[in-house]
Amino acid sequence: MPFLRLHRGNQDFHFPIQLSDEILPKAIFYGTVVPLVTYFVVKKLIVDPFVQKEKEEDTDKKKEKYADLIAEKRRQAQSAVELMKETVERIREEEERKGGLIIVRAVYGKIISTDSGDFNESQCIDANIPLQVMVKNSSLILPETKSKVILTVERYM
Repeated sequence: MPFLRLHRGNQDFHFPIQLSDEILPKAIFYGTVVPLVTYFVVKKLIVDPFVQKEKEEDTDKKKEKYADLIAEKRRQAQSAVELMKETVERIREEEERKGGLIIVRAVYGKIISTDSGDFNESQCIDANIPLQVMVKNSSLILPETKSKVILTVERYM
């Protein structure tokens, strides 16, 4: 007869467990398979969608909370890019003259690929000007304090 043994300190506890005198497939089925199937069905049909909905609502609340801050940061970044345009034109002319590095296309953000191989830039910003400003002597110099993302840079021939 199987039993459950618990050892605590100097004491031993033995709890005998007897479900049946004989093995009944019906009892095994209703005692194991039905609870497991019920658990997975409830988890997939009720719990998982509820948790997913909660996560989406939480994300939406965070987006709403930070929307004004993000808009202000975007305006500041746009004004900084406007100030860089003259410098970028000077750098591009210099790099073209000596056959150096010219940033052809650079985007930053969540890149979503389409079926045709292109990507949707709806959640991206143009990073050409800020990257071209960082080109010195045909080399892209990224400050160590900035976050780096995978960059694709084409060499101008």
